[in-house]
Amino acid sequence: MKKNTFKVLFYIRGNRINKDGNVSVMIRITVDGEMEQLNSKLVVNPEIWDAKTGRAIGRSAKVLELNSRLNDIQVILKEHYYDIQRRHGYVTAEMVRNAYMGITQREESLLKVYEQHLEDTKKLVGLSKADPTYRKYERMYRRVVEFMKKKYNITDIP
Repeated sequence: MKKNTFKVLFYIRGNRINKDGNVSVMIRITVDGEMEQLNSKLVVNPEIWDAKTGRAIGRSAKVLELNSRLNDIQVILKEHYYDIQRRHGYVTAEMVRNAYMGITQREESLLKVYEQHLEDTKKLVGLSKADPTYRKYERMYRRVVEFMKKKYNITDIP
């Protein structure tokens, strides 16, 4: 399986200074070269921002709090990344951004759809489907489960 590259970068929007003289801290999430950007809702004085480290410079309480919150955001993003990778087997920057922002999409997994198909087919046995057809679908379901486990070591796939 291909290994994804995952990076989180914090940068400031220097061209948009608010009336207090502060700028927004932005987040850039990169997965395999695919980029997504979002606002962290944090602000910083551009004079104390270090672009190389993506953190504020200094030891004041405000700076320590800001850097701590940036570290927390980075940890949360990594947790979302690994969770999505574990559940789906692949990750995109948009999926990480949506997970961080709380945007969820209704996902149907292959086995859930297949189970629904089996239920529907069972109801039709004797009407428009024969019993051997239903047994064939059940056997195929078991083989798909076995294949996914053996080949990809997963229990389900979206």
